[in-house]
Amino acid sequence: MPFLRFISPGMEGICCNIFKELLTINCQGNLTVCMMDSFNIGSFLQNEFIELMNKEKVKEFLIPSKLKSKVKGKCATCQKFKECFGCRFIAYSKNQDYYSSDAYCPYHFS
Repeated sequence: MPFLRFISPGMEGICCNIFKELLTINCQGNLTVCMMDSFNIGSFLQNEFIELMNKEKVKEFLIPSKLKSKVKGKCATCQKFKECFGCRFIAYSKNQDYYSSDAYCPYHFS
């Protein structure tokens, strides 16, 4: 997590390794973008794993260049984007837009 660099210098990287090392499945069986968010990718009760992982929204997180082509503001020009992505949940919470910049990104304050 990029926030770790303030606590332990040298320990930085992806905010959350969503869809690569982390899957969020809610109690209804839905795959979501973030455990703090209800953005529904699809249901494990109605779809096979491979079907869900082939959805465009998932591919955006698996292929940073796809996501970066859609983000706006500071995240769009950030040199650390491939490591971090910015927090899409914070972006949505602040601006109702998943593609806006992460207002609390520590890279903006360095």
